[in-house]
Amino acid sequence: MVSLSVKGSEVIDMYYNKRNDYMQENLGVFSDQEMEDLKTLLDKYIQSSVLKSKDIELVCMVCNGTYGSNCGLNAANDNQCEYLIKKGVA
Repeated sequence: MVSLSVKGSEVIDMYYNKRNDYMQENLGVFSDQEMEDLKTLLDKYIQSSVLKSKDIELVCMVCNGTYGSNCGLNAANDNQCEYLIKKGVA
């Protein structure tokens, strides 16, 4: 069994915190409506990319279910993980 060390976990947490701060700072220029529009457009783009992709690893984050019902790809495919379907696992 492999597990992340305490130091490794701290590095990962630091990365995500910095990334989130960066994203919040840059996305803070958008109104609530613009954020909703951006989310809708990005979901549509991601769905289209994955559903048309021959090499799904290039476009799917392969979250192993982390996003669950919040995954835009699952929503586009009746809550079926397109990655697992294309890989023949689901």
